Amino acid sequence: MLITGFDQHKLLPEEDYKDFKYPDQSIPASPGFHNEFINACKGEKTSPTCNFAYTGPLTETVLLANNAFRTKEEFDWDSGKLICKNAPKSQAFIKPTFKKGWDLGLK
Repeated sequence: MLITGFDQHKLLPEEDYKDFKYPDQSIPASPGFHNEFINACKGEKTSPTCNFAYTGPLTETVLLANNAFRTKEEFDWDSGKLICKNAPKSQAFIKPTFKKGWDLGLK
């Protein structure tokens, strides 16, 4: 098992990897998630750990997997239209129905 974070990397069980040599660092150290996020919002140079072109689609994939697990439905995903084809239970989580006056103005 690999456990990792901005400043921590462990292979478990540790006794099985006590002689493992980690590769040399090739990605610059992070200034921290919050700083990277704020810098990216300001349009400053994005770093590998907070690149919206990568993390946006990655987040979409993870949320769709959670949706499929929760509803126990398979679906074809149309990312352009934000539609779970042939999956009404799954689609309900993508675009929920709000009470009158509480909608977000989403079409």
